[in-house]
Amino acid sequence: MTLPQSDSPAPGVSAASGQGTAPAGSGHALLSVRGLTIDAGGRDGFAPIVRDVSFGIGAGQALGLIGESGSGKTLTCMALGGLLPRGVRVTGGEILLNGTDLAQASERQLRRVRGGLIGFVFQDPGAALDPLSPVGAQLAEVARTHQAIGRARARSVALKLMDEMEIPKARDRYRAYPHELSGGMKQRMCIAMALAGNPRLLVADEPTTALDVTTERAILDLIGRLRAERDLALLLVTHSLPVAALMTDQLRVMYAGEMVEAGGTADCLAAPGHPYTEALAESARSVERSRDGRLVAIPGAVPGGVAATDRCVFAPRCPYATDQCVAGHPPWQPTRSGSAACIHVDRARKDGAR
Repeated sequence: MTLPQSDSPAPGVSAASGQGTAPAGSGHALLSVRGLTIDAGGRDGFAPIVRDVSFGIGAGQALGLIGESGSGKTLTCMALGGLLPRGVRVTGGEILLNGTDLAQASERQLRRVRGGLIGFVFQDPGAALDPLSPVGAQLAEVARTHQAIGRARARSVALKLMDEMEIPKARDRYRAYPHELSGGMKQRMCIAMALAGNPRLLVADEPTTALDVTTERAILDLIGRLRAERDLALLLVTHSLPVAALMTDQLRVMYAGEMVEAGGTADCLAAPGHPYTEALAESARSVERSRDGRLVAIPGAVPGGVAATDRCVFAPRCPYATDQCVAGHPPWQPTRSGSAACIHVDRARKDGAR
């Protein structure tokens, strides 16, 4: 998997689309997140850890959320299904799914959404499976819950899903316990569970993190095939730019709890508008071309805790930072592929395109 080298604008993306606008060409947004803010409690009360995040996903569209660990990607996804951990809560914005605001939904409503309209695939398949129950029985139970069918029918649906996931000897594996399956087989079962309720949106949060390279590619190919066959919308969370380039057509870049760039995947990676996206792309390319072990790293680290909100959050690590960057929060400006929250988009774009 390699990063794109593109000099042409991404199709269907307005240069002034902004972070809160569903990309042109996606039709009616199946999911529209507007100004999402998430706070976490501490000794001094609640403080924001995700701020003013906006994006839209249309039916059949694949959108990637990228950024380093701690950027808020996983919390954003968990908020979609009301899965935030204790002490963390949504305090602002909307999460509109088919026009219904999930940020204001009751737990009963959210239970219908989870698995029914939105399927979730998380990083660690081992942690997602009950070690004391056969995997087939777990899958059948999910199917019964969301499709309101009997035990016999649920078993039949589960076996069909296992075949669809390309799990060999499905009838034998149906009775297997999680510890008897490889990491790749466990993740295939988790994907089957995510799809058992026939959702319209699949949220995959680092679905290949715990897998070897060969298995990673097989799982990504599986997700891509299922997306096409089922006309699924896909929200893919990843820190891997090559994975984002392979799997998505739209990209949203997050840093320190904020969204900093939005646009078409190919052009965001080939000619970034934000210096952070540029640094991520250069780091990824250094891995691809490195033969002597010399890698390009981004100086510094993602801020711990809550970053300042009255200036550019990336300024302490940015090679282009000026006094103007710390004098106020940067406005969103048009780029080749979409838009970025940076006052240096022209300089970053020129350097990134070399």
